Amino acid sequence: MGASESARTLKERFVEKPAELFECLTFGELEAGDKFIALPIPGDNEGHGGFRIAHNVFVKINSAPKQNATELKRGILSTMSDLTPVIKLNA
Repeated sequence: MGASESARTLKERFVEKPAELFECLTFGELEAGDKFIALPIPGDNEGHGGFRIAHNVFVKINSAPKQNATELKRGILSTMSDLTPVIKLNA
């Protein structure tokens, strides 16, 4: 059974932004310079905190297999898989 129309539009109505701003992409679909939030994946995500806390904002710095993203607040370099689910930030 699919979600009701109300459920599908809840986030859009709540934040008064279009639904396409919340589409999940993968890290590999981002361009260098894109800002994003990484979503939790199955496995070891200790410390991620789930969906109800503030998330770290990253910027994709390149497409190299090592240290390809930087966490903006603290400048910590990270390595992201091209398959990591992300939400691209347009602000």
